[in-house]
Amino acid sequence: MRRFLDAYENNEVITVKPNEANKGGLLLEVDGIKGFIPVSQLAPLHYPRVNGADANLIFDKLKKLISVPLSVKIINIDKENGKLILSERSAYQEERKNALKSLKVGSVVKGKISGVVKFGIFVAFDELEGLVHISEIAWGHVKDPSDYGKVGDPVEVQVIGIDGDKISLSMKRLIPDPWAEAAQKFPVDKVVKGEINRLAPFGAFIKLTDDINGLIHLSELVSKDGSPVNEPGDVLTVGDMIEAKVIDVNLEEHRIGLSMKALHSTEEKEEGAEKKSSKKKAKKDETETEEEEA
Repeated sequence: MRRFLDAYENNEVITVKPNEANKGGLLLEVDGIKGFIPVSQLAPLHYPRVNGADANLIFDKLKKLISVPLSVKIINIDKENGKLILSERSAYQEERKNALKSLKVGSVVKGKISGVVKFGIFVAFDELEGLVHISEIAWGHVKDPSDYGKVGDPVEVQVIGIDGDKISLSMKRLIPDPWAEAAQKFPVDKVVKGEINRLAPFGAFIKLTDDINGLIHLSELVSKDGSPVNEPGDVLTVGDMIEAKVIDVNLEEHRIGLSMKALHSTEEKEEGAEKKSSKKKAKKDETETEEEEA
C-alpha cells in the first residue's frame, strides 16, 4: 500500500493491467490491492462510444481492454478497504492541456478513430479527441458513418472548430469539393440520367455522381396517367434508373433541383411540334398533288 500512497501523494503515473470488467468500468488487482477505473476516467482512445449508450455494447468494448497495459493516476484511496480509484484521463491531463493550447483551427492532424456513432466519427489525436459530425464526413449524403471507418483506423482530419475542450473536425474538407464544378456539369435545362438512391416524404433523390445527389421534389414528380403524385413511392422505387431535367442549381446550399414534370412537358411540346410539322407537310403535299392533277 505504501508505494500507492507515494504515487498518489506525488501525482505519479503508474502502469496497470485490468483483469476484469463490468458495465461501470475496469477492475484490477496489484500486490493484493484492488483497483477500479470508472468508464468516465478512460482516455479518449479507450472510451467505449456506442449508439444509445447501450450497456451491453459498452461492456463488450470494456472486455477488450482486459490485460491491456494502461497508464493511470490514482485519484482516490480507500484505506479501510484497501481499494484504489484510478484514472487514465488524468495520466494525460498535462499533455492534453498543452496540445489544446497549440491546436489551431485549420490545422490538419493525424489520429485514430476512437468511436463511430449514428451522428458521426470520434477521432483521438495527441491525447485529445474531436468529433467529425456526419455532415463533415463526405461531400455526398452519408447514410451510415460506419461505412467510412472503424475504431482503430488511422485517419487524417482538419480542425474546423474549437470551443473550450470541444473540438470539431472534418474529413471531407481535405478532398476537393465536387460542388465547385457542379454548375458546369449540371447546367439548368440539362437532361440527366441516374439511379434513385433515396426516397423521402418530400421527394426522391437521384445519384448524379459518387458525391452529388439531385432532388426531384414531390411537386416535380409525374405519374404515367398525369394524375397528381401524393407519395414518391407511388411512382418510384430505390434502384430505378430515370431521366430528369435540371431546373435549379444552388452551389451555396449544395443543392440541385430536378424535374420529371419539366422533362415530360418538353417531350409533349416536341411531340406536338412534330405532329404540327407533319400536318403542315401532309397539307403541303396534298396541295401540290391537287395542283399537279389540275
